[in-house]
Amino acid sequence: MRKALYEIADGQNAEAAFGVNAMRGERKGKHVRDVKLKLEFVYGYIITAIAPESEDGLGLTLKEAVKLIKNSWSGLPTEATIIRYWNNVKGSQTRSFVIKTD
Repeated sequence: MRKALYEIADGQNAEAAFGVNAMRGERKGKHVRDVKLKLEFVYGYIITAIAPESEDGLGLTLKEAVKLIKNSWSGLPTEATIIRYWNNVKGSQTRSFVIKTD
C-alpha cells in the first residue's frame, strides 16, 4: 500500500497504482454500483420467495418472483437479465433470514 501511495504522489493514476482498473467492458460508475447493490437485495428476496411455504417461503416460481420484484422496484435490469444473473449466483446464495408473510 505504501508503494501505491508513493506512486500516486509521483503523479501516477490512482486506479493503476492500487490495481483497480476497470477491465475491458466493465463500468464503474454510480449507476452500476447502485444496480449491484439492488441486486444483492433482489437475490435475498428471490431465495425466500422461491422457498416452499413449508419452509416459510412464498412458494413462487422464479419467474413469478422476478416479475413481482421487477414491478415493485424501479431501476433494475430486465426480468430476463435478473433471471440470468440469478442462475449465475444461486449456488452461492444462502437463506440467512426469513420474510414473514401476512
